[in-house]
Amino acid sequence: MLQLFGYFGVLISGVLLGLLGGGGAIIIVPIMVYLFGIAPVTATGYTFFVIAFTSLVGFYRYNKQGLASVKTALIFGLPSLITVFLSRRILLPALPDVFFQAGTFQFTKDMGVMVLFAVLMLATSYNILFGKKPVAQAGGDAHKDYGRLIVRGLLVGMITGFVGGGGGFLIVSALVLLLGMTVKSAVGTSMLIISINSAIGFIGHLSLGKQIDWKFISIFTAIAIGGIVIGNILSGKISETKLRTVFGWFLIVMATSILGMEIYRGM
Repeated sequence: MLQLFGYFGVLISGVLLGLLGGGGAIIIVPIMVYLFGIAPVTATGYTFFVIAFTSLVGFYRYNKQGLASVKTALIFGLPSLITVFLSRRILLPALPDVFFQAGTFQFTKDMGVMVLFAVLMLATSYNILFGKKPVAQAGGDAHKDYGRLIVRGLLVGMITGFVGGGGGFLIVSALVLLLGMTVKSAVGTSMLIISINSAIGFIGHLSLGKQIDWKFISIFTAIAIGGIVIGNILSGKISETKLRTVFGWFLIVMATSILGMEIYRGM
């Protein structure tokens, strides 16, 4: 029964990815960890595979509607390729399995990955909901801030190497806040960046010599692709303001849920 809920959750993650440009890894990683009993580090590796293919489908659909900038995706995405691979291949394996212990409570590497995930979501949601809102431009080329975008790309690559997925919620917020893109254009552009980052992240995961359950991740991928098509259709029916608000509050709900689960697991 729990696994049925899990598969439904994967469908919802695809819908959110197609609608918001984020939410794929945010939901898929906890589903794999809490409902399928997969270790967090392995779950983040599997999620790279799912998100890489799912986001590519999403990018194709958004690009057909003129809601994606390949140039911006490459400027942001190429620097992040370096750090997403290095963090997955070198930094994550180098971290200790247990950071500290207090009595029976252990703060492990797996817990650290999930807590980092939640903290980043809370910070991003604050900027989206309460931060300074730039004047939105459809394509984002009217206000070039590519220097900061490259730096953000390096940081996002390093972070997503730890937490899995393509870092969609971080990428969308960067494109909106730094380039003044509309959320819909940022979502479309982010799809290409997410797909590239996730593919490199999965290659980094493979390079560690981990066993892969190909049937399992193929099923997840097929379900998520169905969801992203639904999300893309829904995006055309929701106003920009509502989409921004939904995105911000969604991050808050998911972040608090993950923190609560990790506190419970650690007790």
